[in-house]
Amino acid sequence: MTTGPAGDPARKIQVPAQIAASVRALLDGTLQRVFAHPYTIRNAADFERVMVEGGGAMSLASAGAIAAVIARATPWVERLLPAAKRGGKVVPAAKVATYALPIALHLTNAVRHGVRELQVIQSYVMFLLNEQHIAPDREFVNALTLSLALDPDRPPDLSLTSGRATVGLLRKWILRSLAKDSASAVHERARADLTAMGRLDLPALARAWSERERGGYPAE
Repeated sequence: MTTGPAGDPARKIQVPAQIAASVRALLDGTLQRVFAHPYTIRNAADFERVMVEGGGAMSLASAGAIAAVIARATPWVERLLPAAKRGGKVVPAAKVATYALPIALHLTNAVRHGVRELQVIQSYVMFLLNEQHIAPDREFVNALTLSLALDPDRPPDLSLTSGRATVGLLRKWILRSLAKDSASAVHERARADLTAMGRLDLPALARAWSERERGGYPAE
C-alpha cells in the first residue's frame, strides 16, 4: 500500500516489527469495538463535532493498547530526532524547535487523535451504508475506514487490511506528534474526510466487494 506521495517524509521512517505489532493490535481492537458499538454520527456536523471533541473520545479504544504503543514507540521516536536535526530528513528541520514537551506526551496525543479519527470515520461509514440499505460487512467497513484514514484523496482500496495499514498510519501519527498537531489541523482532516466520503459510490463499492469475496481473494 502506498501511503503518500513520493516526497512524503513519512516514507523515510522504517518502523520496527515489535512496534508495528503493537499498533496493529490497537487497530484491530479499535475497529472491532466500533463495529459493535459505533458512535451516533448521522451527518457532517456530528462527524466534525465528534472528531474534535475531547470528552469521552477514547471510550471505544483500549487504554492498555495505547499505552503499549507509547511505551514501545517513545524511545524509538526519540532516537529519530538527531536525524531530523541534522538534515530535516524525517520532518522539516524548522519544526524540530517545537519539541518542547516530552515526546511521549506528543506521541500519546497524536495516537489518541489518530484512533479517534478511525472511530469517527468507521461510525459514519456504517451509518452511510445502513442509510443506503447496504449490509455493513465487517471487513468491507474496515477497508473503507482504513483507506480514508490513510489517504482520503485516493479511491478506496478494498484489499486493505489492518496489517497493511499499520505502518502507514503509525508514520502519520509520528509526524503529527513531531509537528505538534493542532486543533485546526484536526478540523481540516475532518473536512477532507467528509469531502472524500461524499464522493464514495457505496453501492458500486459494495458490489465490487461482493465480487471480490466471491472471487476468493485471500486476506492479508
